[in-house]
Amino acid sequence: MKRTKTKVSKNTLISLIIGTLASAILYSLAIKCFIQAEGVNMLANGFGGISIMISRIFRDAFPNNSFFSNDSLVFSILFVTMNIPLLLVSYKRIGKLYTIFTALNILLVSILDPLIPSSLFSFLHLDPVSDMLLIAICAGILVGLSSGVALKLGLSTGGVDTLVTFISLKTNKEIGWLVIYFNAFILLAGGFIFNQWVAMLYTIIFIFVTGQVINAVYRRTKKSQINIVTNLKDEVTKEIIAMSKHGITTVVCEGGFSKVQRYQLQTIVLEEEVKNIVKKVKETDPEAFISVLSV
Repeated sequence: MKRTKTKVSKNTLISLIIGTLASAILYSLAIKCFIQAEGVNMLANGFGGISIMISRIFRDAFPNNSFFSNDSLVFSILFVTMNIPLLLVSYKRIGKLYTIFTALNILLVSILDPLIPSSLFSFLHLDPVSDMLLIAICAGILVGLSSGVALKLGLSTGGVDTLVTFISLKTNKEIGWLVIYFNAFILLAGGFIFNQWVAMLYTIIFIFVTGQVINAVYRRTKKSQINIVTNLKDEVTKEIIAMSKHGITTVVCEGGFSKVQRYQLQTIVLEEEVKNIVKKVKETDPEAFISVLSV
């Protein structure tokens, strides 16, 4: 069976590259300049939080080892390694384009984190003791923007972002709140391992701000039903499945006036997918009749 290839326009490709770069920079700034800043013992969300936690465990276990004492380097290696299995699943379940740019985002973060100076925001004069609230808010805004930008483009920053995208489609819950649920485990683990419960409380604020920013930037829970009447059943079906991976119901119908047999295709898709799907259907069959209903 021939695999359907989805063409990506030059403008779309440029948007994906710029968006991925912006997402990676925002996330790296949050991690290196706020979460990993000296004296700040907060954890990040998702796989980033797990990577930071493990890197700190290694640092404390091997204080005289030059490799393990480099938090940024160990974080980058762990961050990439942990995401590899998920990327393999993503390639099979979501698609090649999604996986490539998600992998690029992860790779950029792993490269940027050791390169970005932790003193980049020193002009803010944030004290790791008295200004923890501001540090948590700043980090949350940056990470929220990072995830929001990626998700808005139909991509992800990897890790938990990819997992909760699947769950959000089934449960119809906002992704920002699902991120909070997934990260509760990381908070509890960090609190028990490092016995730094005050830092974990500020991490809760950080995660809360992250979720709110994601919800403000990206809302992907609204769905629409697309009804298509066409003569090119197989061609249109292939294009829709290649673009959205959603199921399609096919019904044989007949024109009330013409008495000509045609096919009605029905599919439920995300609201943000409607525009591209309608455009692709029109390109495949200019004579197709299309109606869209909110569900």
